Amino acid sequence: MKLFQNLKDIELAREKLKDFKNVVPVQMLLLLVCFLAKGIMDLFEVPYGNEITELLFFSVLGIYVYLLWDMLRNYTKSRALLICLLILIMGTFLIGVVFVNPFFTLLNPLEFRIATALIMTTLLFVEISVVYFTITEIFKRNLAIGERMWGAACIYLITGIAFGSFYEIIDIISLTSLDFQTPLGTHHFIKSITFSFNILAGTEIPYVCNELVTNVTIIEALWGNLFIVFVVGRLLI
Repeated sequence: MKLFQNLKDIELAREKLKDFKNVVPVQMLLLLVCFLAKGIMDLFEVPYGNEITELLFFSVLGIYVYLLWDMLRNYTKSRALLICLLILIMGTFLIGVVFVNPFFTLLNPLEFRIATALIMTTLLFVEISVVYFTITEIFKRNLAIGERMWGAACIYLITGIAFGSFYEIIDIISLTSLDFQTPLGTHHFIKSITFSFNILAGTEIPYVCNELVTNVTIIEALWGNLFIVFVVGRLLI
């Protein structure tokens, strides 16, 4: 795959559709890891189940963030911007692999919070960028219905993961914002993602949270409803 692309018209449309089709299954796999991996490990009493779950999560997350960057290549021709984004994304991911690993601790609690806040903020920035460009793309009149549907699925799943990143940032700053009963780290982020999709799915919130988080969950729920009204409604026009 070329690092930079210069596609036009039909080729660019095909590349965008291919990117949507690539990222949605990875998003689904990431959710399966978040919702099921630890439970399955516990059910079968797999040795080092927590560590295996974290490795699975990191592996899928690495593919996910790379695919997000790959999608952004379709929306800008600035090589400098793409290089900076690639270095930022993959550099931050490598920081997470090294310093937020399940096997040994390299940072004191404050340094760990700073490192995880950096990782979450970078991921959130990239996700917001992809959501913005993808929504702009979906509202173009010359798109086929298939591309609109894949794009809508991509936005919906990114939204849930992005809000999960935001909840994680809030809890990193204020450790009492969410009562996950789990120390900061990979499993805590996994719970932030599952918490976010509980909100999107309209199910009962399983955790105690403070006023700020409660208000953010309302915003997320409203966004989910507006998504159905505007974005999905746009697919039929």
